[in-house]
Amino acid sequence: MIKIDGNTKLTGLIGWPLSHTLSPLMQNAAFAARKINAVYLPFAVPEKALADFLSVIRQSNFLGLNVTIPYKTLVQKYLDEISPQAREIGSVNTIVVSRKKLIGYNTDAFGFHQALKSARINVRGKKILVIGCGGVANAIVWVLANQKARQVLLTDKIQKRALDLRKKYPEISSVINSGPSPETLADIDGVINASPVGMQKNDPMPVNLDSVARNIFVYDVIYNHETALIRYGRQRGWLSVGGLTMLLYQGTRAFQLWTGKNAPEKVMKKILEKELRVRR
Repeated sequence: MIKIDGNTKLTGLIGWPLSHTLSPLMQNAAFAARKINAVYLPFAVPEKALADFLSVIRQSNFLGLNVTIPYKTLVQKYLDEISPQAREIGSVNTIVVSRKKLIGYNTDAFGFHQALKSARINVRGKKILVIGCGGVANAIVWVLANQKARQVLLTDKIQKRALDLRKKYPEISSVINSGPSPETLADIDGVINASPVGMQKNDPMPVNLDSVARNIFVYDVIYNHETALIRYGRQRGWLSVGGLTMLLYQGTRAFQLWTGKNAPEKVMKKILEKELRVRR
């Protein structure tokens, strides 16, 4: 049981809305394992209250926050400093409170990179379709570019987001319609879903892949259940990876930034896997 007293430090997740998250379970287990007097809580903060909320945490006993939809880009204007990597990526998903200053970092990129390594996915020289161009996609495409992907196809229901992301990587990226043609998909090597499609168990596939004849990989950032994309990929015999490993490693990096201590990775992984088994 978590013991809370006047010295307890606070961390948490801000977003709007917060429909599901395993981060409190993971981070609270990590604090307990390292015997740190801290707690991690979800904070559903509407946009009109965001500035006031961040002003409060600056003056209180917060170690920091994680940031999720829809604030990974918007939150940057309220920060005192942004790490060079997060500025280059254009997205902040972790805030550290230090001497009443709010410092923004991106741990999604580390999480995604570790997820690729864990699944033994090599994107070098590959053609990748990325579905959804919001905050997390900024980190994903940054990793793909740094890992020397040959081409990245970007698609989003809000085309402006895809066009804005393409501007950062004009040499390797291009924007396609949200319903890509069979010809466009004929030679892809992988599909990454960075959109919210799949968050609900009855959500459809984010893209029709019936025309894909070659062996590819599929990756979905959604982690709380097996999505239609992951289920379809496994039925086709493709390497199919959900977002749990990315969640784990972005969380270990955030823990290190907040506490200055190594994260208890095995503890965090074990409790995530246990919870998902229960939910299924």
